Amino acid sequence: RFASRLRHFSTEVHSQMQTVQRQLQALSATWRDQEHQKFAEEFEQQLITFGRFVESTGEYVPYLIRKAERVEEYQQQR
Repeated sequence: RFASRLRHFSTEVHSQMQTVQRQLQALSATWRDQEHQKFAEEFEQQLITFGRFVESTGEYVPYLIRKAERVEEYQQQR
């Protein structure tokens, strides 16, 4: 159950990241001062961090599912 929720959460984070990134790009058409540049750079760094999280989650979910299956098999044998 946790692995499934983690997968769903990761998918949602990825989707929201893309949405906000598109919105920032649209905003860039009208917001062009130094503060925009500073914010955009910091925002991109945060997207990289979130991207690493999403990628790492994608690697761990199959592992967690396998572990949960083994636990269930063990419990059924008892």
